[in-house]
Amino acid sequence: MSLPKQSTRGRALTVDFWAARFRPFIIGLFVLGPLMLLVTSYTGDSDQLIVGDGREYFEYARVLVIEGHLPYEHLRYPCGVSLIGIIGYAPSVWLARAAGWLERGRAAEGWAIFNQFSFCAPLILLAAAGVWANLRMLARLGFAGPVARFSLMCWLVGTNLPWYLFKEPAMSESATFSTLSIYYYLLIRDGYGNVSARPDPRRWAVIGFFLGLAGAIRQQNILHCAAVPLLVVLQQRGVWREQPRQAARNVVWCVAPAAAASAVPFVVPWIVWSFAREGARLYAYGSEGFDFLHPRLLEILILPGYHGFFAWTPMFALAALGWIFFFRRHRGLFAPFLVPAFLQYYLIASWWAPSFGASIGHRGFITILPVLLPGLAALLEWSRARGGRVERALAALLLALIAANGVVLLMLATGRLSAN
Repeated sequence: MSLPKQSTRGRALTVDFWAARFRPFIIGLFVLGPLMLLVTSYTGDSDQLIVGDGREYFEYARVLVIEGHLPYEHLRYPCGVSLIGIIGYAPSVWLARAAGWLERGRAAEGWAIFNQFSFCAPLILLAAAGVWANLRMLARLGFAGPVARFSLMCWLVGTNLPWYLFKEPAMSESATFSTLSIYYYLLIRDGYGNVSARPDPRRWAVIGFFLGLAGAIRQQNILHCAAVPLLVVLQQRGVWREQPRQAARNVVWCVAPAAAASAVPFVVPWIVWSFAREGARLYAYGSEGFDFLHPRLLEILILPGYHGFFAWTPMFALAALGWIFFFRRHRGLFAPFLVPAFLQYYLIASWWAPSFGASIGHRGFITILPVLLPGLAALLEWSRARGGRVERALAALLLALIAANGVVLLMLATGRLSAN
């Protein structure tokens, strides 16, 4: 006697149903996303791709390529985004010059839509690499393929992440997500569960490079450096007791190359700033600073007026809940993940404007998304193991949150909801 087939509605509320559609989803996202970016440049009020603070990130590349020198005026934001964007922007300017397109108007100043999109293109490609790194990290952490794929699908359409990847790629949020996603994947690949093998300094130098690049994009991203010594020391626990000298050497062979390599891209913004008329500055934000004694720890999580992390994007709250299941299974990652995340959280809460001004959700928390994602995967894995109503209930909740998030993003894109 054959069992009755599960209804279409029932299948749609399972992890496997959506995971099977991951490939066309990703392809569609990274094809339609850039197309929508181009379309909005012709339909919006500004008639530009790069607007707001993104113009200041773009200015480094524009001045260097168009005028042939580093900016003389001091730009508030570090140049890390331009280090990536210039890879596409410079060839586009050279091509435009060869074709005679840079003779007059905004094109002569390097502001043609073609040039702006060419600046954004490497950042979107880096975002694709970051998504791949997320998927590989989840696999390394032992999550089943369907769980990893559905988790990432929810992450990419149920949060504020797509806005920053495709609507504002020239801002620091997209590059922060991408570089830190690659950093944590490499850290898990080469440093987690690998205590017996002799460390390869070259691999740790690559890890450090992506950390330093993240720091050149947003200086506070460098606080994720805490994950390296914490992970390495904890992974050497058994070796410390039996071979303390070997354990110490292993720590040095991991931490030293990572630290040295991270310093190379991290110091670039100060080198660039030194060419400005005002000279190099240790701190670029002037009178804007931190109040470490009075952090708004609760407000930035739950109050909409502060762009509360959980209030604007409830899926992040589910992921934080899933940390309970994740750290039960991966206790060795408790400190390497949570210490950098808490440092970022406290820094954000202490900033003079903890809401971070105009923001889709809370832009400050983009920096912790790579370590928060495994929490959502762990929650999905827990529900899938129980199956039945539990799995369907969580899937239904996630789909509802995705729909609600889509409405919010649409309202923001059409101006019916203010990012302030």
